[in-house]
Amino acid sequence: MTCNPACTLAGSDLFLIDSVAASSGFAGAVRVPEGYTGATLAVPQPAGGTLFLRLRDDPAVTTTVAVKP
Repeated sequence: MTCNPACTLAGSDLFLIDSVAASSGFAGAVRVPEGYTGATLAVPQPAGGTLFLRLRDDPAVTTTVAVKP
């Protein structure tokens, strides 16, 4: 992940993500379009080094991911 000043999440299978947020309330969350095939995604600046994710197969569940700049 890189942030200068916008943040970019890079990886494979990003289509599995439903949304990414910088807070557990998902205010300002970024939705990943269905069928997304890209290798990078613009995401919010992580608060305290943590991003909050909801996966497409169960968007009712929230998980956290520790990120390094």
